[in-house]
Order: sequence, then structure tokens, then C-alpha cells
Amino acid sequence: MKLPRMNGGNLVEEIKRRKSQNLFYSESELIKHFYALVCGVDYLHKKKIFHGDIKVNNILLDDEGNMKLSDIGSAKSIEDEDLFDMFSGSDGAVLYKAPEIIKHERALQESDLKIEDERKAFLMESLLKKENLFLADAWSLGLTLLEICLLKVRLVHLNDPEERLQKLRAETSQRYQSGILNLLFGLLKVDPKERLRVSTVKLRLEEDFGEILANGGGFQKASGNLEIFKEMTEKMMRVFEENQKIKEEKLNLCEERIEKLQIEIEKIKIQQRKNEEIIQVLKQENLSLLEKLQEQTNPIKDLQKKWDKWFEISGEDYVSIQARETLTITDDILNDFTEDLVQECSKQKLWGKMERLEIQIDGPKSLTDQGLKTFSSQLGPKLSNIRYLVLDMDSWEGITDEGLKEFSMHVCPKLRNVQYLELDMGGWDQITDEGIKIFASRLGPQLLNIKSLILGMDDGNQITDDGLKALTSQLAPKITKTERLILGMNNWSLITNNGLKILTSQVLSQLASVRNLELDMGEWSQITDEGLEIFALQLGPQLNKVESLVLGMHSWRVFALKLISRLENGIIEHFDFDMGDWNRVTDKGLREFVSKLCDVSHLELNVSNLKKITSQGGENIVLRIVQKMASLEELGLYLGEAMKDNLKNKFKGIPKVHIS
Repeated sequence: MKLPRMNGGNLVEEIKRRKSQNLFYSESELIKHFYALVCGVDYLHKKKIFHGDIKVNNILLDDEGNMKLSDIGSAKSIEDEDLFDMFSGSDGAVLYKAPEIIKHERALQESDLKIEDERKAFLMESLLKKENLFLADAWSLGLTLLEICLLKVRLVHLNDPEERLQKLRAETSQRYQSGILNLLFGLLKVDPKERLRVSTVKLRLEEDFGEILANGGGFQKASGNLEIFKEMTEKMMRVFEENQKIKEEKLNLCEERIEKLQIEIEKIKIQQRKNEEIIQVLKQENLSLLEKLQEQTNPIKDLQKKWDKWFEISGEDYVSIQARETLTITDDILNDFTEDLVQECSKQKLWGKMERLEIQIDGPKSLTDQGLKTFSSQLGPKLSNIRYLVLDMDSWEGITDEGLKEFSMHVCPKLRNVQYLELDMGGWDQITDEGIKIFASRLGPQLLNIKSLILGMDDGNQITDDGLKALTSQLAPKITKTERLILGMNNWSLITNNGLKILTSQVLSQLASVRNLELDMGEWSQITDEGLEIFALQLGPQLNKVESLVLGMHSWRVFALKLISRLENGIIEHFDFDMGDWNRVTDKGLREFVSKLCDVSHLELNVSNLKKITSQGGENIVLRIVQKMASLEELGLYLGEAMKDNLKNKFKGIPKVHIS
């Protein structure tokens, strides 16, 4: 079966294109298309076929803009009997169905007769005659033609067709003459008894507009002339054969070019291999030259060579030192290294111009107060010009108050020019209030220029409210210009509501300039709702300029909603909330928490230990967050093992979602 190729698409696309250009069909064009569609429908009806789904979507256009009726998937073949037995409606679009078809379908759907005789009587009354079905096609065709006239779709609502059709006729009459409109609206009579048949409209078009149809740009009446079809077929075959010949010639030419290109590609590959060999030689020469230059320009090369086994040392205008993880640093090793560091930097005159120093020795458990004392006494006096200082001394478990006092006495007084300070003393679990008070009194006065302050003292499980008060009273007056504040106080389990109030009143009131805030108070297990509410109410108003907020409060139950309600007017972009052991929180509670979140660009939620959160609850949380937050660039969601893999598979197509 051969069918013409309709390159023009369907009529919906053409109507949209014409509507955008305000390009309405002329009357002669309308008559031509009117007649073509009428002939198509009349042909079906003569073949006793009811189309049942005539609409603009099912009308296709060829290269010349000619319209043809398509899609007979909903059509029904009607035999010679007067009645179309048990007709229960068509599959066509509802907005194009004739009023009597809609009424008939509704009647069948609403009937629920239990008595057999009554049911038979009802069905006999509901049967549609063959001519009614053809008149239903006429209605659908009329609506389609009306949409072509007005370049609009879905024009007539089923609830008020009469009134709507009157308005549409008035609108259409402004553009087209009454002769063609009489035929068009003759198809759109609500009462099928008054509606024109398609065959009648076809004859009227031939009688009234024969001259226009005869000169319609190659238009011919649908006479079913087989000779014309054969002639067109032969012409198409000739064009097809010519095109095939042209394609073969082009293919041969392409094959020749491909052979030449393959030869050229081989030449290029050979040259590329030669170039790669040359590049490797040059690269090796440059690496050797670079090593020589580094040896000449690196002022601490001797220190690197001597201590390479124990430390990774880098830097030119600054110094970065990191202990090797596989080795244990003792007091003697640390003291000897510190002495060499001080002497080498003095010899190279680095202390006067060095502004940045990073020392990370965060693993050894064998260091004691004596090692810290010698380290502090040798290094401290050289820190006067340092603006960026990192001392990572995490897990020095042998340090007591005596060691902290020595550190405070030798190092803290030299930090007056420091702007970025990071002191990590996380594993110092023997420190008491006495040590904290001395440390705070020495450090606080030196923080006049501080912009970023990071204090990690997570394992201070012997520190009480008095120690916290001493620390905050010294820090608070100096952080008014601080842009980044991180306080790691995770295991301060002796802190009560009173201590939290002290932190709230002294520190939170000084956060006017803070952009990045991180408070880790995860194991403050003595905090109650009273202290929590005060803290949340005080923290909220201070967050107007905070862009990144990280809170670790594992044991607290009501903090989330208390704080979230205060964040609406803030500009927070990064929000990290760790709900480590909120074991009573359910899907409902977490959903309420998420619904109150403000719009952020980066969000991290740790709900990995929430035993009552289900996989479905986790899925709903992700969907709510992604849909709610227009600014969200990245979501980190930390879940329990049970739901991790399931949600990873569900959301693997969303680049912004990270599930761990």
C-alpha cells in the first residue's frame, strides 16, 4: 500500500504558526480546503464507514499545504441494516463529538435496569440510526472547519453549544461571506434533524463555488480516476529512481573520499606518535629542570630532606607541616623537629615575612605536657607576624591543665596580628575549668583583628558551666567583626541550661558580622526544653547575615522547629543539621521540619540514626525538598543502611541529590 508523505505535519501546528503570524486563510483557500475535507468524509460515508474522530489533530498537510483526513483508528463499519446494533459510543475526542452522541453515551452509562423487558425497551430507544452517525461526523467536520476559519482550537463547550455558536458565527462573519458560512454552520446544527449531510454540502460547494474549485492551484474533484492515480504513481517512481541514482553517485564519491581520509588519518597517527615521543622527552627534561629550580628556590629544602620520614613539609612564602599518619610522634621527636624548624626559618629570615603557618600533628597519643611545653616555648616567640595560623593537635590525649597553661603562656600572647586562627585540641579530655580559664584569659585579649576563629575542644567532658562562662566572657567582646566562627564543644556533657544561657547571652549577641557559623554541642545531654527554647529564640534573630549554618545537637528533641521558625528572613545558603540520635522522630515529624525549611542552595541533613524513619518517609522528604527549594544546588542526605540503596536508585537521575 502506497501513501503520500505528508511533510507539512498536522493542522494543529499549522494553526499555531498562522496564529503567531496573524495569517488567516483567504476565502478561496478556505473553500478549497473545505471541499477537500468534505470529499474525504463523503467518500467514507459512501463506503458505509463512520469516522468517529474528525478533529484538527487528525488532518495532515503535504508540501503544498493540501489537507487530507487521516487516522481511522476509531472508525466503525456500518452494514445495510437501519440500526447500528448496541452502539455504545465512539472513541473520538469529547470536545468534537456531536451533542446527540454525548447524550446517548451518558444515557447508556447511567442506565442500571434490572428487569430484562425494561432493559430491552431502553436499548431499542437508545439505538442510533446509521444516518445519525453520519450526521455526527458532519458536526465534528463543522467544528474542525470553524477552527480553521478562526485559527483557534477547542471552541465549543458541550454545556452551551447554541449560545456559543451564535457568538462564533458573528466573529467568523467579519472575515468570510455568508455563502460559505451558511454551509459551515449548516453542519453545526445542534438538532441532527436540521443538520446538513456531508453529501449535500459537497454538492452545494460544487454548484456555488465551481469556478473557485476549478482554479484552486491544481485542484481536482475527487472522481476516483484510476488513470490520474497511475500517472502520479509513475511520476513518483521516476523521481524515486532519479533520487536513487543521485544517491549512488554521492555514495561512490563518499567512499572515495573516505579512502583518502583514512590514508590521511594514518599519516596523522604516525605523526602524533612521533609528537608524543618528543613531548615525553621534553616533559622529562622540564621535570628535571623544575626539580633543580625548586632546590634553588625552596628555603626549607634542608628541613624537608632531614625530616621527610616523619613529616610532609611544603611551602615557600608560607610553611605547611603534616605528620605522617603511619608513625608515632613522641615528645623528643617533636622537640627536635621544632628546634630545627625555628632555626631553619631563622637562618632563611622567614619569620619576619611569613604570614601563614600550618602545623598538623593530629594523631599521636604519646605526646605529654612536657612535649607541648617545649613545642610552645620554642615556637611561640616566632609567631608575632603570623596572620594565618593552624595548629592541629587533635588526640594529644596526654595533655592536662599544666600543658594548656604552658601553651597559653607562650603561644597566646603572640597572636595579636592573627586574622585566621584554628586551634584543634579535640582529644584533650583531661582539661578542666581551671585550664580553660587560664587559656581564655590569655587568648581573648589577642583577638582584636580576628576574622575567622575555629576552636575545636570536643572532648572537654570535665568542663562545667564555670569554664564555659570564662571562655565566652573572654571571646565575646572580640568577635564583633568575626566573619567565621566555629566552636567544637561536642562532649561537654556537664553543661546545663545555665551554661547554655551564658553562651546565648554573651556570644550570640555578638554575631552581627558572622557569615559562617558552626556550633557543635552534640552531647550536652543535660539541656532541657527550657534552655533549648531560649537558645533558639536568641539565635534566630542573629542569623540575618549568616550564609552557612552548621549545627550539631544530637540529643535535643524540640530544637529543630523552634529554630526553623526564626530563619524565614535570613539569607542562609548552606544549612547543615545533624540529628544523630533523635530516636523518637517519625516520618510525620521530619516532614513537618522539612516543610518549614527556608530556601537554601546547599542543604545537608543527617538522619542516619533515626530508627523510625521509613524508606517511604525518606523518599517523600527528598521530593519535598527538591520541589520546595528553587535555589537548591546540592542536597546531602545521610540515611540508615536500610533505605540508602533504595533511595539512591530512585534519585540517581537528579545530579543535585547526594545520598549516603
